[in-house]
Parts: sequence; structure tokens; C-alpha cells
Amino acid sequence: MTKFLSLVLLSVMTGCTAQPQTGFVANWHNTCGHPIEITARDFSNSGESSTLSTVVAPGESIQVLSIVSFGTNLHNSIPRSYSLDLKANGRTLHIGKVDLLGALQKSKETPLGNAIRLWTLSDAMACP
Repeated sequence: MTKFLSLVLLSVMTGCTAQPQTGFVANWHNTCGHPIEITARDFSNSGESSTLSTVVAPGESIQVLSIVSFGTNLHNSIPRSYSLDLKANGRTLHIGKVDLLGALQKSKETPLGNAIRLWTLSDAMACP
């Protein structure tokens, strides 16, 4: 009986860990002529803090989305509460989930292997 339960447990654990995962990653590249203060909320499900606050200098990039999903549907993988604020010169540009999905559709996707989908957002119109 113990051998049987061990075999069942091993089969269940193997099945759960063998599920394919997809990584969705988006980097924001600062094409503005000035530093941008970035605040991203619920941008990652890695178990670390899901809030990012930093300043990005002109010409530098920062990761603004890092989601690991058991599915391949990007829309379903990004939390509804996702938000990205870009601040500079006394103005703030707010980007929510719908805006991010629209920006990703307009951006070139770079697949990294079979499991990671990468985008770089670098639109000068995103300069506050």
C-alpha cells in the first residue's frame, strides 16, 4: 500500500511540474531626452515584490512586465490590477492593462526559445 501511494504521489507531482510554462517579458526603453520615474504595480508574479519604483535615464531600459504562466494567452496572464506610471516634468502618463496590451500588439515580439516571449516598448510618444 505504501508503494502504491508513493507511486501515485510521484505521478501527481511529476504531472504538475511537467506542465509547460510561458514567460511574458516586456522592457521599456527610455527614448525620452530626460530621466523618467517609473512605478509598475503587479508587473511580476515571481514571488518577490510586485511593485517597482525607479528612475530610468535616457537610453536605458527597465523590465515592466515579468509574468510566468501555465497558459499561452497573454491577455489572461496579466493581472487586471497591472499599472505602469511614467513621471517627468510634472506630468504622469498612466498605462493600465488594456493600454499595455495595445502597446505590446504594436511592438515587435522577440521569442526567446519556446517558452519566453519578449517585447521592447520604445515609443517616444510615451514621454511625459
